[in-house]
Amino acid sequence: MFLEIQKADKSQKDIYLDRNVTDALKFIACMMVAMSHYSGYVLANDLSSNIIYKVFAATGGYLGVAIFFFLSGFGLMMSDMKHHLSPIEFIKRRLVKTWLPAVLVSAIWLGIAWMVDLDLLCNKHYFLGILWRFNDEVMWFVQTIIIMYGFFCLYRIAPPTTLFLQLIKLIIFGFAAYWTIRLTGIGSSLSVPLFFLGIAVAEVPELIKRTLNNIVILIVMGIVAIILLWMFRHDNYLMHGWGNYISLTLMLLVFTHYNITISTLPKWLGSSSYDVYLVHYKTHLFIVHYMTVDALYMFLGGTALVTLVFYKLRKILGV
Repeated sequence: MFLEIQKADKSQKDIYLDRNVTDALKFIACMMVAMSHYSGYVLANDLSSNIIYKVFAATGGYLGVAIFFFLSGFGLMMSDMKHHLSPIEFIKRRLVKTWLPAVLVSAIWLGIAWMVDLDLLCNKHYFLGILWRFNDEVMWFVQTIIIMYGFFCLYRIAPPTTLFLQLIKLIIFGFAAYWTIRLTGIGSSLSVPLFFLGIAVAEVPELIKRTLNNIVILIVMGIVAIILLWMFRHDNYLMHGWGNYISLTLMLLVFTHYNITISTLPKWLGSSSYDVYLVHYKTHLFIVHYMTVDALYMFLGGTALVTLVFYKLRKILGV
């Protein structure tokens, strides 16, 4: 892996996001989510009071999901602009690619849980547990991303004719997706609009870059951020959510002014990030079931091993 950072040329109109960089960020985001869940277990069971676990438990999961949502929206739009898919093709190539691995890992997990008599959250709903609930409490993320893929498919059916209509459509779809996730109670909806921010960065990069280069707009955004942080100071959930938007804005500011590239990246790193998310919590439950306590080296080693096995299995099955 070779990291190169160059100052963006003033004549450059778009925000450059290198594919290897986004793949690495996706992997990091999934590891942040995994460590967040593990840290919550550590703190709940008084296994450690290390500040690192507290930071991961408090913010790691929220920020990891936010980064993944943003990169998913960006990657989908970049891919679609190069080769637009019909709704049927999109379902086959995108939705199924996300849904089938979750179904596979859930079906395998249900069999393992049955064999070792492990009490599982969705065990009483075998059919629905495999096809939609995916048999553990952290898989709401998969349900959410599938729903947003559906919104993306609808968004691309009739492209707007002007920039203004384009922005209005993005805002409408962002709010619609947010309220869909919130009202259905599937999971955390706070970072859902960041998926559509990713779409905007891919679709209207010049506008986003001009906005982030405007010092007046940045000052106003900073003032608004401070005011909202003060208003949300008694609500940890909203604080974390708003913190995600501030963090993503800062990340975009970096990419606005610097072109960051990774010349070589192991193919498995980008391809296995989703696998990490799918297997990490189930691996944790399995370790706790057999070992009573899940030490950090057990969790990381177990997650790495199961991720590798499941990644290879997916490749063999073509899922």
